[in-house]
Amino acid sequence: ITSSPLHYVRDDASVPQNLLRERVISNSRPARNYPSSEGPDPLCAMPTVPDLSVGIEGGDEAYAAGQPAWLQQLTSPLDDMYCACAGMSTKHALKVSGTTVGCAGVDEEQQLVHFTVDAAAGAHATSLLSHALKALVVKGIVLQTVDPGFLFPVLDVVAAQALTVKVQGLLFTTAGEPARDAELDAKLYRAGIDDLDRIVAFCADEAQMDRSFLKWYMPLRLKKQELYLLQEECEVAEGKRILCIGELRGDALQPDVAHLGVVTAPRERGKGLARRMLGTLTARGVERGLRVRAGADADNLPSVHALQGAGLVPTHRVLKIAVPGTSAE
Repeated sequence: ITSSPLHYVRDDASVPQNLLRERVISNSRPARNYPSSEGPDPLCAMPTVPDLSVGIEGGDEAYAAGQPAWLQQLTSPLDDMYCACAGMSTKHALKVSGTTVGCAGVDEEQQLVHFTVDAAAGAHATSLLSHALKALVVKGIVLQTVDPGFLFPVLDVVAAQALTVKVQGLLFTTAGEPARDAELDAKLYRAGIDDLDRIVAFCADEAQMDRSFLKWYMPLRLKKQELYLLQEECEVAEGKRILCIGELRGDALQPDVAHLGVVTAPRERGKGLARRMLGTLTARGVERGLRVRAGADADNLPSVHALQGAGLVPTHRVLKIAVPGTSAE
């Protein structure tokens, strides 16, 4: 599928145990006053840096409490597959002088995938981020550019530490009239739960997707009627052979948003099926008043070209930043 959900499945039992122990490192220094022949200059008096701490206690509560404000400050809808990383990460409360002001989420690969700070504590966001990277021994950062509350502190740290930024993914949105294919639209079949075995077999055999994952993921999509099949007649027991599966899935966090996905049989690739399916499903989503989004790995050129051909444009990015040499010492 265009935004492959396989990369974002997390097993809580696999989270390194060292991340489950609270780590607290204080960062405090007194105010500095600079001498002046004309008396103290208030511009030269550096304010006291408050005590900063981060710990797992209260992390889940901080995540839940900050979610409404987090979603409200986004400049565009989140990609739901990357967003799933935040939901399944290990949450840590961020504190200033003992008061919880935000949340940091770290995945099982010790990547920071979620970072929020209350607006009232925004002046400390960069300091809190730097502190969290060390306290949680973070090895990397993954973020979407739609999230300014995460993006801007990261850019401060990137500039200060000369870190390397890699564009990992592209986030697409609609632009103008969707490229609907009337012929394909008329042939689409909305799949039901009775089609589960065929869909699992198709994705496992044709796209080498994990079968155990598919048996968990596909029933969720089918119960919500979010999968569409393009088929052809053939001499098999079912009477139909799947050529392409399209996905127009809803978003629990963002009810007015729908996300695209597509899987095409290898023998049918290069014929424009993915492009036509994506354009048609985009049109159906727009007709329902939904904001249609899609994501693709930056180096997956066939997916990128199919999305562009369907009338979508890459307006945002998913960034990955390595954080070398972090240590809690």
